Amino acid sequence: NKYDDAHAVVSLMATKTLHGHGAEAGAFSFELRENNEVIERVSNGDAGVIQFTPLEYSKSDVGTHIYTINEVEGLDDMIFYDNHVETVTVEVAKVNGNLGTTVTYDDDGVVFNNVTLPGSIQITKETDGGGDSDQEFEFEVDLVGVGASIDVGSFVDGIKGLFESSVAFAD
Repeated sequence: NKYDDAHAVVSLMATKTLHGHGAEAGAFSFELRENNEVIERVSNGDAGVIQFTPLEYSKSDVGTHIYTINEVEGLDDMIFYDNHVETVTVEVAKVNGNLGTTVTYDDDGVVFNNVTLPGSIQITKETDGGGDSDQEFEFEVDLVGVGASIDVGSFVDGIKGLFESSVAFAD
């Protein structure tokens, strides 16, 4: 925050996480509101940092200013969007002849956390040419874009004579 005898500037910030980690830049949008009127809409930056354009106050703005920050729900139906509203209070006052500000956030420091919804995957095994239905097959599932894989174990087709099998793994 900066201030002098005529102006004070405040930068409001928040954090966006997805499963507790900083979200990819530009993945989510947020609104800053005063008196329920949207002042600005921004996307999160690197590591989930949400930064709004600095707010500038003059002598005529001395007093209490109450803002809210909310996430704009996106279109990805596999994400549970954080729909809580954060309240931020900015007190603008004359301090020793200069304009000063005090910013108060709630206890969590303005954090929006999304989680992905549980999903499922179905794997189908087909054998050609009379393969052994008792033979064990192992599957590996790579989660594209997540940088990890999960071991879904192995599947033994216990139904004799069938050469097509499927197994579903739920999250």
